[in-house]
Amino acid sequence: MTIGLAVLIASGLLVAALRGGSYAVIPRTQDAIAVWWVIGLSVAFGLLPRHRWSVEVRLAVAGLLGLAAWTALGLLWTDSAERTLEEALRVLSYAGLVMLVAWSFGARDRTRVVVLLTAVAGVVCLLALLSRVAPELLGTQSTSGSYDTTRLAYPFNYWNAVGCWGAMTLALALPLSAHARRRWLRAAALCIASLAPVVVYLTYSRTAALGVVLVVVLVVALSPQRWFVAANALIAGVGATAAVLTIRGAPEIARGNGTAGRGSVVLVLALVGLLTVAVAFVGPHERLRRVRTPLRAARIALAGSLAAILVVAILAGPRAWDSFQRGSEPAGSDPVQRLTSLSGTRRLLWTAALDSFTDRPLAGIGAGTFEFAWNRDPHRSGHVLDAHSLYLEALAELGIPGALMVIAALAALLAGALRSIRRQTDDTARAVAAGCAVAFVVFCVTAGVDWMWESTAVTCLALVAGTLGAAPPGLPLPRPRWPVRVRVGILAAVAIVVQLPVLVAATEIRTSQRAAGQGRLVDALSSATAAAEAEPWSASAHLQRALVLEQLGQLPAAGAAAARATRLEPVNWQPWLVRGRIDAERGNVAQALADVRRARALNPRAPIFQPGVARALAARSP
Repeated sequence: MTIGLAVLIASGLLVAALRGGSYAVIPRTQDAIAVWWVIGLSVAFGLLPRHRWSVEVRLAVAGLLGLAAWTALGLLWTDSAERTLEEALRVLSYAGLVMLVAWSFGARDRTRVVVLLTAVAGVVCLLALLSRVAPELLGTQSTSGSYDTTRLAYPFNYWNAVGCWGAMTLALALPLSAHARRRWLRAAALCIASLAPVVVYLTYSRTAALGVVLVVVLVVALSPQRWFVAANALIAGVGATAAVLTIRGAPEIARGNGTAGRGSVVLVLALVGLLTVAVAFVGPHERLRRVRTPLRAARIALAGSLAAILVVAILAGPRAWDSFQRGSEPAGSDPVQRLTSLSGTRRLLWTAALDSFTDRPLAGIGAGTFEFAWNRDPHRSGHVLDAHSLYLEALAELGIPGALMVIAALAALLAGALRSIRRQTDDTARAVAAGCAVAFVVFCVTAGVDWMWESTAVTCLALVAGTLGAAPPGLPLPRPRWPVRVRVGILAAVAIVVQLPVLVAATEIRTSQRAAGQGRLVDALSSATAAAEAEPWSASAHLQRALVLEQLGQLPAAGAAAARATRLEPVNWQPWLVRGRIDAERGNVAQALADVRRARALNPRAPIFQPGVARALAARSP
């Protein structure tokens, strides 16, 4: 049963990763329903719960369930019931995953499950590399629709998410490369550990690069066989460096705009994999297993490493702060140049989030609505959905209570994973627990500067690792009693039922858009109407219905649907713009002008409202 659940969860992670990280509403809602379906059936048949929860896991689950409830309470004041409900269901799905993992696995199961997780993470990294050197095999010539082909984005369509995944993969693989009992497992783990940094490099992600440094320092510090782990980190680093230097010698591979030079890149990647496997099997450095560092010396070394990092940060701080303040800079010919700068839009995004928090510090503006606040911000510099920081976005959208629940849930899992390391007496168990904790640390750090929370596969990998790390020792529990089965079964049923309208509406909207694109307007209208009926509070459904009705020439009905969309999302500029166009087509010039003025007030810096764009559109009109 344990192995079956482990395979099921690992397979689910792989599927989620390969579906764009399950970022979109449809795949992530399907994933959530699958999680709660497994919980409901397993509890109903008495298969779960099998293990007790540690105190930290209990706090984490309570924090996530409380966060889901608080997010849902925001429906009373949010500017978009559709988006806020989706965010509440996202948190509910994460809570379900933590519950499933905590019930399914104890500390004794951790190593086997982590081996499966590492294999899945390694497969995703390998496919990411394959998308760069042989994109025709995966159909990723343009990195799966990413808007910047320079940076490796497959399979998540976002380079920083790929970079975070690569760093977490290294955190899971590096301890196994030194502490797995079977030599072939150590060899495979070392191979994965040498390829993961190459994936991180091709994303040109500054946070992911920092994550790699954190992984090496923390895994070496927390592992029982530090010298052996350090030697494996050095071997993996040498192999990754050789691959990176080869990639830099093939500019088209490095920039993602061609495949010239891929033969040499593939050859070096293959050689690196073979050599790391050979080194692990031959094991000339395995005598380092017997070398033990006294605890006091290890602590001094760790403190020295952290002090060195702090000194470097202090020395580089003024220059880094200056580049952070300057904002985005023109891209250079070498994409690696961005690793030496902190330029970008983070300062503007975080300032907008803090401004929104200042306006409504207790309740927040409503989950999922940061885009609306950003559009109205005078410093808006482009289309953005998220604040690029889980913690600041929680402050802006959910207020102080929501931010505290986010921090409490993550901190509880992290504390449990770190405490579990000290409980282990076996070297392998301790190293695996350390890998889980470090992988979760990487996620928590990365989520603070990017939208990892919304990349479902990345967050799920982190939550599974964190929950496994916090798993307590002890034997499986007896079959649960009927009261427990009933309560959990009801919770699972409710969690599934509330997901269904969102899934149906999103599916019907997608079907309508495809039908409209193919000229099947009657079918498109039928699907859009079904979406609006399934989720009456969805502005997206009513807006899609308005667009199809407009194409059909049914302008009064189209205007009514667009007006409904503006009432459901009054601070979203797009429904107002569509409503203005429909009113103009109906001859309601005064109302059309008022609608467009409203749209412009909600997003004054949108390209369509800039004079040059307006003149170009006027020149194209008949």
